[in-house]
Amino acid sequence: MTDYEKEIEYRNSLYSSGRKLTAEERIWLGTHSLYNLRFGFPILNVAVEKLEPQKWYLITVRAESVAHEEKIGPFIEVSGLKGKIIADFELVDYKGNISLGKPVKMLSCDLYEGESFMVKYFSKSGFLSVGYWCDYFDTAVNLHKSESSSTRNTDFAMKREEISGNKVRYCCKEPMYDSFDAIIFTAEWNEITDL
Repeated sequence: MTDYEKEIEYRNSLYSSGRKLTAEERIWLGTHSLYNLRFGFPILNVAVEKLEPQKWYLITVRAESVAHEEKIGPFIEVSGLKGKIIADFELVDYKGNISLGKPVKMLSCDLYEGESFMVKYFSKSGFLSVGYWCDYFDTAVNLHKSESSSTRNTDFAMKREEISGNKVRYCCKEPMYDSFDAIIFTAEWNEITDL
């Protein structure tokens, strides 16, 4: 059995256990990529990138192309142990509260082609989760939805392409179709040495 097959099997056993997960198990879930159960390896729902722990990074996320007709965008999240994301632009939480410069654990933005955002990132463990979300009309249940790839919905999937040691391209699937061009974005991280 390959490493990724062991990861998939272990993750599935945790989800189906029916018990409260331990702190170590929850950390494991946050520090290992979530593979798409429909497409299998190497297609992902959420990618977990490994950066150096205990260091500050400037992360740039840029939309190379957007084919999805409704709102869509990438998300980044501090995985595993303690960490923070700090933006120098206004953030709005799910309750509608606005903040500026307040540390958060997860950040998502809807982006149009060519748009980008930059944030400062620190993680005790060095793990960074990357995925995407979008609004879409689900024809199977005749409902308009807003959902992210972190929900384990197999209609959400990403192809990961390493460009360099600190830059990755993600090609994201349309939820209702099998094209991987809903949004194509890059995430690049560079260590900040002069904080």
